[in-house]
Amino acid sequence: MGDLNIKPSDVENAEGVKKVELTGAIDAASITQLTDFVDDLYENGTRWFLVDMRGIKYVNSTGLGSLVKYADQFTERGGGMVLFALPPKVKVIIKMLGLDSFFPIVNSLDDALKEVEGTGSATKPAPAPAPKVEEEAKAAAPAPAAPTPSGPAPSVAPSAPSSLGSSNSKGDDVADTTSASKELVETLLEENRRTNRLLKAVILELRQLRAEFEDDNEE
Repeated sequence: MGDLNIKPSDVENAEGVKKVELTGAIDAASITQLTDFVDDLYENGTRWFLVDMRGIKYVNSTGLGSLVKYADQFTERGGGMVLFALPPKVKVIIKMLGLDSFFPIVNSLDDALKEVEGTGSATKPAPAPAPKVEEEAKAAAPAPAAPTPSGPAPSVAPSAPSSLGSSNSKGDDVADTTSASKELVETLLEENRRTNRLLKAVILELRQLRAEFEDDNEE
């Protein structure tokens, strides 16, 4: 495939917002054309990227990965990327892979502008839940001392009280353990997300190849 037509236009009374109409296919053959265009938009200060997808016939895993990457970049700048007027086949694929959590998907340009204004109803990317490390900190903390029994003190020599330095050392160990556990959990969560995205992209690519193979056989 590889044919992609890009038609940009400004949005009236909307500074930092660019609307782009895409027609054709977003795949390995056309992705460089799209990334060069979006990179220029980003460098020129665009905050919101509104993409008219009605003319898109095909998107492969490479194209979807680029859309996710740019959605993250525009979001970090305080804006975002909104896709609108998607063909049913493309929309189903994006939702099936769960990629609609990275950018809003709406029906029209008016709905896309509502997302820019913050009044839209599309699903926004949800922040990842913070790892629960409080329980780990409690588990690593030293157990409380047993209560002193009532009655006469036993006739044994009292042990020397723990030094202040020893107490601080235990506290530092607990803090180090908690910090290390938190970093480990965050790393595992990120690796899990990356693995899931890769698997979904591979599944999508296989399904699209099968569909193309069946179409060729029918012809």
